[in-house]
Amino acid sequence: MAVCGAVDIGGTKIRLGIVETGGRILAEKKLSTRMGRDGALCNLRELRDGFLELCQTAGTRYEELEGIGIVCTGPVNCIDGVIENPYTLPGWEGLRICERLKEETGKDVFLEHDVNGALLGEIETHGLENQRVLMACFGTGIGVAVYDYDNRLYRAGHKYHPELGHMVIDSTVGAADTSCYCGQRGCFESLWSQTALNERAVRAGYEDFDGLYRAWVAGEAEAKEPMDVLCRYFQRGMWNLLLAFKPDVVILGGGVMENYYFLAADLLRRLAAGKEDFLEDFEILPAGQEGSSALIGASVLVFGNQ
Repeated sequence: MAVCGAVDIGGTKIRLGIVETGGRILAEKKLSTRMGRDGALCNLRELRDGFLELCQTAGTRYEELEGIGIVCTGPVNCIDGVIENPYTLPGWEGLRICERLKEETGKDVFLEHDVNGALLGEIETHGLENQRVLMACFGTGIGVAVYDYDNRLYRAGHKYHPELGHMVIDSTVGAADTSCYCGQRGCFESLWSQTALNERAVRAGYEDFDGLYRAWVAGEAEAKEPMDVLCRYFQRGMWNLLLAFKPDVVILGGGVMENYYFLAADLLRRLAAGKEDFLEDFEILPAGQEGSSALIGASVLVFGNQ
């Protein structure tokens, strides 16, 4: 089987692995994400050394790596191989990462947005080709990716991942007390990211969202109004996505869904019930283990370009 290097760059950690065709991860490790341009370049050198180490662990030779795929928190310009994210990767913006990592490793390098990469990994794992698949990831932010019938990712302006997590859901006073870094008040991310859920719960008098959720499940009257609002925000955001893309499959992922997938899936089913005039039937799936889909998706970038 052919093998490649795979990288998942986030705001706090970097995962790298050796992946073979078919999506089997042979070896992997984590690095801390360094900030600033010097930190970014240091990380690139660490990636080179990390792949040498992982090849030994995986029982393969470095020379056998067919390339390196990178998925990275966006915005990124995947056509030109440039990171354009000053928000969660300060100092990395403008870095021509494909070019610089190729200089370090001698391998061809391919770049993709992290949510797109995770979706590619899910497609590979579950055999979802030739379907329209929508993936929504809820974590420190909200990322949305779409895979279409022509077996391609949906792009905005040919180069970019569509920042659908920043569509405005409710900009009324009180809905979002602070503006998002996107410049808007009340975007989906500012209302349903992990941070937003916890902030809403604290304002309602709970320690965090988990406390609010447990109180709501227990039937406490004080929890009903804030949970009703949050459920409505989730359904409103997902309704917009469902109407825009009419998916065959919806995948829910990210850190929030590790604990609240069943809540979200139930809200989604209730949202779609009786809406046959607007929506086709669709399947709802949980995303796979956090990080694994991203590395598998990064490998698809390499093997799909051979």
